[in-house]
Amino acid sequence: MNKLEFISSIINSIAWPIALIVVIHFLKKPLIKILSNLNRLTYNNLEMDFTNKLEEIETSLEDTQLPENNSQLNNKDKEIMTIAQISPAASITMSWSMVEKEIMNTIKRIAISPDYPAYKSPLKNIQLLKDNGKIDLDTLNSLNELRDLRNKAAHGHLSNDSLTYLEAMKYHNLSKRVIIILKDINR
Repeated sequence: MNKLEFISSIINSIAWPIALIVVIHFLKKPLIKILSNLNRLTYNNLEMDFTNKLEEIETSLEDTQLPENNSQLNNKDKEIMTIAQISPAASITMSWSMVEKEIMNTIKRIAISPDYPAYKSPLKNIQLLKDNGKIDLDTLNSLNELRDLRNKAAHGHLSNDSLTYLEAMKYHNLSKRVIIILKDINR
C-alpha cells in the first residue's frame, strides 16, 4: 500500500460520517423544531401521545371548574395519588372506573334507559346520554377520549415506563371534571 492508496482509504472511511455531520449541521434547526414537538415515540406502528390527548380533553372541558370544596382530597383521591406513584396505568384505570360509575348513576337518576345501565357497555351508556340530549358534543368527545386512553393504559399499549405520575394525575383531574358534568345532569 503506497501513500496514495493509504490516503484514499482514509478518505473513503471518513466520507460518510463527514457527510452525515454536514447534513445534520445544515438541518439542525428544522430537526430541533420537529423533535421538540414529539413527546414520545413508540413501536409496532403504534404511536400514542398521551400528553397531547390529555391537553385536548382539558381544552374541551376548560369551562368546567372543580367546586371550591374540592380542595380537600377525599380517600379515593389519596388512594389514586398513591397508586399513581407506583403504577400510573393502574391509577388511570381507577379514575376511569369512577367515571363509569357516575355514568351509570346518571342514567339511573334520569331514567332514560329501559335496561339496567350496568348491562350495557360504557360506550353504549355514553351514546345513550348523547342521544337523549343530556351531554353536548364536547363532553361526548371527552368521555370517548378518556375511555380510549384508559383502554390503552389498561391493555398494555402504554407501559408504566411511558406514563408519568403527572399524566396520571392530570387524567384523574379530567375524570373529576367529567364527573361534575355528569352529576349536574337532570331530567
